[in-house]
Amino acid sequence: GVAPARGRERPDLHAPFLTASDGKVGVARTRLPGMTDHLVVRAGHTFLPWRPDVVRQVFAFIERGRFDART
Repeated sequence: GVAPARGRERPDLHAPFLTASDGKVGVARTRLPGMTDHLVVRAGHTFLPWRPDVVRQVFAFIERGRFDART
């Protein structure tokens, strides 16, 4: 599974992207062949791994092979 960020950590870094991004990586570029799930997280790039909601999603993926259902 892939869980890219889409946020505004530094809005000035979003200028090069014409689509959703976290200022470092465009969300469209995170879709990889063979992935089993994809979840876009509203967050900035730098602190993505430390967000409690992201940690929960990672554990859900490890346990079930998919992220929790979106609400």
